[in-house]
Amino acid sequence: MSIYGTTFSVGFEDDSDCQPGIVLIRDGGENHWPSLERNRRGGLDGAAIPSWCVPGQELNMDGYLMPGGWYRLGGASYRIPEDHPELGAAIWSDQEYLLDEDAARALRDDLTRWLELPKTRPVEDAA
Repeated sequence: MSIYGTTFSVGFEDDSDCQPGIVLIRDGGENHWPSLERNRRGGLDGAAIPSWCVPGQELNMDGYLMPGGWYRLGGASYRIPEDHPELGAAIWSDQEYLLDEDAARALRDDLTRWLELPKTRPVEDAA
């Protein structure tokens, strides 16, 4: 059983609780404009540790209002299991990053900065 409680997820096509958005995976350091045709689909999720899972803390029903000092950011991709290819593609948790408050703040600040900038988009007729 995990000590983390998921707070958001994005990119998981088959999950009705998932937030809207597309997550693509860049394989092999390929430096091309991202597209659904070129890149694999993936997903991200975030999770906090409720207070009652922090060592030495008592059961506290406000546990998600006072989380532990680490935040989990997980990345997942759709893969076919090598030992059971007959199962087809399934979601696999590939990486999990554990962020302290300074790391989470830096990520938040960079994402906020990027979101606030105007975006350029590809021109349809560009070669």
